[in-house]
Amino acid sequence: MRPAPDLRRLLAPRYRGAGERPLPFDPDATVGHLVQAAGIPFTEVGEVRVDGAPVPVTARVRPGAVLEVVPAPRPVAVPPGGFLLDVGLGALARGCGCSVRTPPGPTMPTTRRWSPGRPRRTGCC
Repeated sequence: MRPAPDLRRLLAPRYRGAGERPLPFDPDATVGHLVQAAGIPFTEVGEVRVDGAPVPVTARVRPGAVLEVVPAPRPVAVPPGGFLLDVGLGALARGCGCSVRTPPGPTMPTTRRWSPGRPRRTGCC
């Protein structure tokens, strides 16, 4: 796999400098599976090519094929009347040590006991 230079930062450190990420052949894996297994989330992918031809993420590759990943165009246009939010933002915030406690409700089950008097940690760093 050959990700564009802008996407190489998402690869494991040992592959960033080389510009290529060798992947084992798996006849059941789709192009999308391979891209994600290499560490590149779909939110960062604009186009995927196999041997130079654009393919959908559901395509399968043959042994020895070269997979090229092009970054998504930036900035992403905001749809009228709305905004975009990356669904991975919560995981990123938790990785930074952030957490937010909310009272349990019908749409938010919890296995922890929540107490209104319990302090809430809502900030980062």
